Amino acid sequence: MKIAVVSEFFYPHSGGQEQRLLEILEYVAKQGHKVDVYTIKYDEALSDQENYNEINILRVIKNKNYIGGGGLKSRSLKTIIQYSLKVALRLDANSYDKVIFSQFPIFHMLLTCFTKSKKILDFVEYRHGRFWEFLFGLEMKCADQVVCISDVVKEKALKICDGKKLLVIPSSIKLKKFYSGEPKHFIFIGRMEQHKHPEMAIETVLQYNAEHNQKYVLHLIGDGSMLEFLRKKY
Repeated sequence: MKIAVVSEFFYPHSGGQEQRLLEILEYVAKQGHKVDVYTIKYDEALSDQENYNEINILRVIKNKNYIGGGGLKSRSLKTIIQYSLKVALRLDANSYDKVIFSQFPIFHMLLTCFTKSKKILDFVEYRHGRFWEFLFGLEMKCADQVVCISDVVKEKALKICDGKKLLVIPSSIKLKKFYSGEPKHFIFIGRMEQHKHPEMAIETVLQYNAEHNQKYVLHLIGDGSMLEFLRKKY
């Protein structure tokens, strides 16, 4: 099977959805399927094309300033449109059995939805409000199938999408990669952004330690706009 993946960020960028897609695609590639990932070259040190664990990574447009904080406002709309149009041409020129789209930045899917290949939306985050529900609804209409990260996300997606389109595939975690050998450790893995609620993890561990007279350690793994605030507060 020939599979294309359209994701603004990919390896070596290590955001949540990028890591999720990487682990899924590594498994798919090992089964003998051909995988092409179309992404943005956000670092000049990266090559325009590379093969990583049998995954063909194609960085079709360059913008070294593309990575910002969380949300669509931090992205360059010009870069998103240029990226989407270049990917559309590549998808049109190649015959793929399936095309997997990351959830964001949304416009990349809307501008390439004409492709005849089966379109799969990897849906990892539900945001409330008419604006977001409208945009997510457009994405889901373009998709032939919507893969949700969890049952909770699927339940919320039912508000704007036909349940027949929805499927749940949870993310995997390679525990050996993070296991310290010390049982009294917790880990929060994610961007330090307000909508990720890293403070909830911190307050939970602090409260547990206080109530049970314990000294469990919490490691926060990630970067983001809240990082310095959290360092100062805790």
